[in-house]
Amino acid sequence: MVSQTLSPLSPTLLPVVAGNGGESGRSANGHGTDPAWAAKIGEPAPSLKFRDLSGRAVTLKKLRGRRTLLLFWNPECGFCQQTLNDLRAWEHDKPPGAQELLVVSTGTTEANRAMNLRSRVVLDTNFRAGSTFGANGTPMAILLDPDGRVAFEVVAGAAAVFGLATFRSQPPG
Repeated sequence: MVSQTLSPLSPTLLPVVAGNGGESGRSANGHGTDPAWAAKIGEPAPSLKFRDLSGRAVTLKKLRGRRTLLLFWNPECGFCQQTLNDLRAWEHDKPPGAQELLVVSTGTTEANRAMNLRSRVVLDTNFRAGSTFGANGTPMAILLDPDGRVAFEVVAGAAAVFGLATFRSQPPG
């Protein structure tokens, strides 16, 4: 239930230090596929470019100026499907101070449109963005601050994702 999921931060809101199990190493911008690497608080988000479901270009740089929750998603993931109604309810009654939501999803345009989300959905068919941030599955999320820097490391699971969606203050340093 959304009301239970949106409870104040709890011990379940813990960063996940995870890799994607892919090839080791980092790209030239310092973000890469090293399984031991994950985005760290204060690091700038990489310059990623996506296409939304209408084919328009979306870059993380264009999202600066507001806190943005990147939700790594897969319309065919059983855990995502179990969370979908709660996500729609959250979008309908977005709490005050909630982050902007950008759903970074695998799957086809049609499968993503069928979810009927209000938030902007962009396609990441090979899960490169998730891997770049250290996510290794779905649903997982990371919070970016208004300057485009990591404000909170990757979290996993519905409870942690919804907790991060309503996170208002700076994470403990």
